[in-house]
Parts: sequence; C-alpha cells; structure tokens
Amino acid sequence: MELELMVCGECGCAFGLNQMHLRGLKDSHKLFYCPNGHQRHFVGETDREKLERLQSRQTGQLALIGKTYAANRRLKVQVQKLKANTPKKSK
Repeated sequence: MELELMVCGECGCAFGLNQMHLRGLKDSHKLFYCPNGHQRHFVGETDREKLERLQSRQTGQLALIGKTYAANRRLKVQVQKLKANTPKKSK
C-alpha cells in the first residue's frame, strides 16, 4: 500500500492517505480531517467530472449543428419551390 503525502493547509501537519482512499475523496468531495482535526476537502473538478462536462457540452453542440443543418435544408427546399413557381421575366 502506497501513501500519498498530504499537508494540512490549516496547521501544516503532514500525513498520508492511501491512493484509493484519496481518489475516493477527490471524486466525492467529501470532508476528511487532518490528524489535528482540521476539516479538509477537494473542491476542484476531477478529471472524470471535466470529461463529463465536456462530453455534455459536445453533445449539445452536435444537437445544435444537426438542428441548424435540418433548418438549412428546409430553407433550401423552400427557395427551390419559390424559384420554380416564380414566372420568368421576358426580355
């Protein structure tokens, strides 16, 4: 079992957490305590959270692209119909 070195930002106490436990704390953002009892927690996004956010944004962008493409095709069809029904000017 390998320990990851942590230092309390409140008191400067160094302590170790095993890597699996540390990963779980980062993923859950749950509170934990330094040996002197100070509350600690991880506030930043995890790599997984960043990936999920980016995937969600990309899915939304793809949906918007699909809707825009469909609207563009409908407009092209309407323009073609209008052109076909418009009388030609004679010279």
